[in-house]
Amino acid sequence: MTFGYYLDKTFDFSISASIGDYGFCPSASDAHKEVPIAQQCPGCVGKRGMSELRSRMFSGNVALKYKFSNGAILKEDCKISPYVYAGMGINLLSDRMGKQCVNEGTHFSLNAGIGVKYNITERFNIGYNLGIGYFTKKKVYATAGNPEDMKMIGKKDMYMQNTLFVGVNLF
Repeated sequence: MTFGYYLDKTFDFSISASIGDYGFCPSASDAHKEVPIAQQCPGCVGKRGMSELRSRMFSGNVALKYKFSNGAILKEDCKISPYVYAGMGINLLSDRMGKQCVNEGTHFSLNAGIGVKYNITERFNIGYNLGIGYFTKKKVYATAGNPEDMKMIGKKDMYMQNTLFVGVNLF
């Protein structure tokens, strides 16, 4: 769910909330590749390969959106209205697998994305949004290594969100 506020013909401010699954599935080769114990999640120690990660993520984000249909690039009343945005978010992760592969709790992220909406009428639209989130700390993925260093060595986690939406302009 997203609420947007019209700032001017070029910019919107938005607040959004979402829920979804966060994680990864290893490729067939990674599933059989030896993984050092220090990089295995605590619930997967003793397995040979990299296991999957499934967690639930609740996200809240604020962003500034740049609209290309602003009268300078595309007409303001253009049927197809592309945009880009950037912002920041707060994400709450929970361990759905119960294997301690994710550090549960609150994680902050920087977010950016692109999207396009098709204006059916002045009031209703449909669209697609592709967003990327970049966690600001190296502490999302839990490992069996030193408890004080519960992170993948040298890696920060990212996530991608694909969204199809129906929009309503209230005012």
